Amino acid sequence: MFDFTGRKEIHAYSYLYEGIADDALKQRAKGSLEYYINKAAFYKSGWGVLSFLGIVLPAAATFFVSINLCLEAVSAITAVATVVSSTLALFKFADKKTSYRNCAENLKSELSAYHSRSGVYRSEKGRDAVLAEHLERIIKEGYNRIEALETERSREQPCDEDTQ
Repeated sequence: MFDFTGRKEIHAYSYLYEGIADDALKQRAKGSLEYYINKAAFYKSGWGVLSFLGIVLPAAATFFVSINLCLEAVSAITAVATVVSSTLALFKFADKKTSYRNCAENLKSELSAYHSRSGVYRSEKGRDAVLAEHLERIIKEGYNRIEALETERSREQPCDEDTQ
């Protein structure tokens, strides 16, 4: 039903790196593509579940209050809804989902060009070196985007020194 791990997508695009002759380059392409697809799937799933809970929990609390049913649970539901919303914001699920997905798509695009021998990959000479450079550039850009999100998150959290 739902693929929370990205396994189907990984399997569907495995042909893109299977044709790479250089074993180290093939493993780098495979590992990187699997990593970014899995991370994108994880953050997409987390974002979906937490967003759904962020909608349903306040609605449930409102409903319980309106019918005077289980009023003790309303404060617990409200607290959980607050934690859910805070988790979405703190861990930047939406931004990370997009960043990981962009990296996966960029890797697939580059591997597709290599596989189809188009663009800079037309000539047999130097194809692997060009692919290695392009993959590393995409990976570095992706890492930098995620690192920027993490740095932004750590700047938003108060330090112990600031709270004293």
